[in-house]
Amino acid sequence: MKKSFLFSLMSLLVMMLTACGGDDKVNLILYTTDNTPVGDRIVLQDEAGRMTLTMNLMVKDLTAVTVECLDASEKWCSIESGGNSYTVTLVYDANDQVANRFATLRFVYSGSTRTIAVEQFAKRSVWGFDKCQVVPAEGGTLEFGFKHNTDCGVGQGVGSEYYSITGLKRVGEMKDSTVVTLDIAPNKGFGRVMSLVIRIPGIDTSHEDEDFEVAFWQQPREFDSSEDIVLNEGGTLEARLGCDMANIAKITNLTVAGRINGDDVAFLRKLCDRDLIAAKIGSGATVSNLKLDLGNADIIDGCEGKFAQFGIGQSKNDQLVTTVKDVVPQRMLTGATRLESIILPQGVTLISDHAFYYCPQLTMVRLPQSVEVIGSSAFQSSVKLTDVDFGDILKDGSALKTIEENAFSDVGVLNSFYLPASLVNMPNKGLNFKVRKLYALWTTPPAMTNGPDPEECTLYVPAGCADAYRSSSYWSQYTNIQELE
Repeated sequence: MKKSFLFSLMSLLVMMLTACGGDDKVNLILYTTDNTPVGDRIVLQDEAGRMTLTMNLMVKDLTAVTVECLDASEKWCSIESGGNSYTVTLVYDANDQVANRFATLRFVYSGSTRTIAVEQFAKRSVWGFDKCQVVPAEGGTLEFGFKHNTDCGVGQGVGSEYYSITGLKRVGEMKDSTVVTLDIAPNKGFGRVMSLVIRIPGIDTSHEDEDFEVAFWQQPREFDSSEDIVLNEGGTLEARLGCDMANIAKITNLTVAGRINGDDVAFLRKLCDRDLIAAKIGSGATVSNLKLDLGNADIIDGCEGKFAQFGIGQSKNDQLVTTVKDVVPQRMLTGATRLESIILPQGVTLISDHAFYYCPQLTMVRLPQSVEVIGSSAFQSSVKLTDVDFGDILKDGSALKTIEENAFSDVGVLNSFYLPASLVNMPNKGLNFKVRKLYALWTTPPAMTNGPDPEECTLYVPAGCADAYRSSSYWSQYTNIQELE
């Protein structure tokens, strides 16, 4: 029985091969990997990939089959030999263009020709718009248009409470452009960001919907000379103050509370740069000094602007400033030509090196009780600095442990300065400045070789400790030593 079956099968194969022999026309049948016959058209998604096609075994000599890939613009599609002569692999790149693209596969064998059209979908996309549209504070009706190569929907995103969509129409011969009409409410506060969401549905259930967002950055009201702003999220200061430097320059007393990160610090640098602001406003502009109060701000980790994706603020790639929790970063406001005074955040533990180096208009700084380290050259060459405010240090104490070299070198003559009992690290050049009233709060005077200039300086020490300071080899240089009550 088994031999008879095998004999019959072999006879059938011989008959079939014979029928296909000679110069007779041959129908070249191809199958995909799941054994589905390939028709006259292959449709590819926009992703890059490979497709393996298997030729039918009815052809006598598969090695004699010629395969070509025609009309593939920019060579996005090509043929690659498979592991054996029965297969052909179609290799194709991702299509990130806005239109579909085409190619033709041609198979030739013994006078027979088989052509298969190949079409690859374009990446489903929208374009033709700026990521951020600036809207005046007064608001009003705004038309926004964009192009698309597939069906899409339009909906509201962040800040939806400030605007409404009042119209939507498809235009163009192919209806491939959309115009959206927005009604934006007037803004009587700080700047705000709204977004419109353009959603492209997934091609099928295996593809997720894709959202494109465009921002509408509504500018703030006209500013007064004194402004208080609270940031609920880091990286939002620029979005809240806007991009009109002439308006921003009106602020001469700015209080910032809430969370600030590296993006906010980068914007503070701009606010404190007199030349930059003058250039933005125009020639002949007069730019006043700025008093900056960060006392109720909280420095948090990070560097990215909340709305950096829309071009508002910096992105991670900029890496201009990266903040660490409760640390004033290096060169935070170095060379700030407009900064007149700075109140540092409560909770700060470290003022990094060169944080306020060469701030030529800086006259006052208030240090928080929490600060432990003042870095090298932190305030160096701020030649007008005369007031270093330690708060109510006699009542609340201080966590200050270290003052690094040149922290206060080349500043003005300080009105007063406190050396708390917690202070243990003072390099030789850590205290090289002039001061009128110096408060040394150690009950036992430390051995020192260098410190504030004793000339015209009154030294205040804890009650009952004056004699100990007068008998100290270093502290005896101060001729006017008085005890605190």
